[in-house]
Amino acid sequence: MRTGLATVGRPALDRLRQQGVRDVDAIEPLIDRLPNARAAGFEQVLGIGACGVDFAVTYDPSDPGLLDAVACDELPAECSWFAPALPDVLDAATGPTWFEFDTSGGPCLASLFVSPLDADIGPLLDRTTELLGRPPLTRRGRAVFDLVPPQGRVYQVGWMPDRPGTELRVCVDGLDGDGVLGFLADAGWEGDAGALASTIDELAPFVDGIGAGFDLCEGRVAERLGIEYTFDGPKEVVPVERWVKLLDRLVALDLATPAEAERLVDWIGPLGGPDNHPLGSVGVLNPLVQPSVDCGLHHVKTLHLGDRRLAKVYFGFAVVIRTVVTR
Repeated sequence: MRTGLATVGRPALDRLRQQGVRDVDAIEPLIDRLPNARAAGFEQVLGIGACGVDFAVTYDPSDPGLLDAVACDELPAECSWFAPALPDVLDAATGPTWFEFDTSGGPCLASLFVSPLDADIGPLLDRTTELLGRPPLTRRGRAVFDLVPPQGRVYQVGWMPDRPGTELRVCVDGLDGDGVLGFLADAGWEGDAGALASTIDELAPFVDGIGAGFDLCEGRVAERLGIEYTFDGPKEVVPVERWVKLLDRLVALDLATPAEAERLVDWIGPLGGPDNHPLGSVGVLNPLVQPSVDCGLHHVKTLHLGDRRLAKVYFGFAVVIRTVVTR
């Protein structure tokens, strides 16, 4: 039985509406057509008043529901540019595949991201580029990958067809502040390194890891840059108090409002069991095991372009199986 994402996604959308988040209705048609996912989530810019959310879903490469949806031509129209190649892309992938939808900015083509399980992303990048019919990465662009410090890794690359001039989105993690700044200097990033270092110094003490997300444009690292602030380990075990401290710091830096910080903390927690979901039969067969839709926060990103600085938060939901403890 193939189950649509709507069976677990609607409770999450309802919670967003209750919190007064804009543009939620634009996500409804997507979850009606997408198959159930490993996880799904939202991203939202903070500190600029009422702002909508973008939407993303994560699939394992062997996900049978996704393969069925491709075979039956049931994916949303926004995925049309990569759908024909998707079975081969999934066959080449060794890690999760992401679809991202810029729902806060109106209709547009989805972005496609892939990730390897091992440290070397080169073969997956080359094969996926070929399958999608995209231009191969320039020699200058490929040289950027060689500059990543040994403790870091390129964990994700993506193609964003509605971003003019962008060859590839590249995401690096496993670094500290000095590692990020050194890598960007070596890669020839032309942004304000002093301002970036100041922001990293303000936020790094509140997190476990720092990464960078950037666009390659004509083989160069674009000036627009995202710095990601993450916690180690599964997101569901990160103490809420750590999120409170990080969000409070964003408020102190005028990167978020107190109301936004409060709303995000309120997002954390279970929504209850998903309606009409196959996992619901688990609880029928074994009342000591129950599925639940859990909401949580994933990471924070600061965006840097010229002298402008913004913050963005990534948060989402997933089905979790819990064992009911009885005494």
